[in-house]
Amino acid sequence: MGARIIKLQIGLVIALVLIGGRLLHLQILQGAGYRRLAEQNRLRVVPEAAPRGVIYDRKGRILAATQTVFRVAVVPQELRDQELHTVLTQVSAIAQRPVQALQKAYRKARSFAFLPATVVNRVPKDIALRLEEERWRLPGVLVQAETARAYPHGALAAHVLGYVGLPSPEEYAQLKRHGVRVNDLIGRAGLERKLDGTLRGRSGGVLVEVDHRARQIRTVGERPSEPGRDITLTLDAGLQSLVEASLGEHPGAAVVIDPETGDVLAMVSRPAYDPNAFA
Repeated sequence: MGARIIKLQIGLVIALVLIGGRLLHLQILQGAGYRRLAEQNRLRVVPEAAPRGVIYDRKGRILAATQTVFRVAVVPQELRDQELHTVLTQVSAIAQRPVQALQKAYRKARSFAFLPATVVNRVPKDIALRLEEERWRLPGVLVQAETARAYPHGALAAHVLGYVGLPSPEEYAQLKRHGVRVNDLIGRAGLERKLDGTLRGRSGGVLVEVDHRARQIRTVGERPSEPGRDITLTLDAGLQSLVEASLGEHPGAAVVIDPETGDVLAMVSRPAYDPNAFA
């Protein structure tokens, strides 16, 4: 009987030593790493895109601008699951979009409970105002203003300016170290691509604390976005338009250069495209 008690005591001591060693390993040796992971799980960033820089011609006329557009989003944590269909049905009637399309967009965009899931992009201003007026009976619905790329002259100097779009997975892997996020627009061709780092600016955001269900508890901090830098070209929009009209729909190219300064005043290539279709 005494031998059994001694063996039991020895086993208990060994177990306590093993548990103590494991606790020492987790709390002392790896404590900093686990503390960092816990902070990452507790804190989330709500991103805010930076307005892209404006591109001007030599006389200050805008060739590529930023314009304010409106999108409709739903914050999952602010409405119950059984309310979702009713709310999306009401949004569908006002925005004149099929409710099935809104449901599909919500499922695709939904991530964390505190992050707005976009259901309609680029709604007209009058519809955005109507939705704002009805928000008192639309729990969780947000109408958000954001900036988007616009080319006021359409296809004018399209090959020079280029266009913008979302980064591919391969591009994002390279650009994320420079602060680019998955839904940020980057230059895809022309000067938009060549001068992307200058025009893009720096995105900001709000740092929020969330609970174990990813619901926002409070705002911890904020970093304002920094707009991209404006660019002035040597192109003359009037001369550019004249040369493009001269070529018409015929395939070809033309360049007009100031012989005294070497400035490129016009650069045309046909066929062209409207970069607004990609924006």
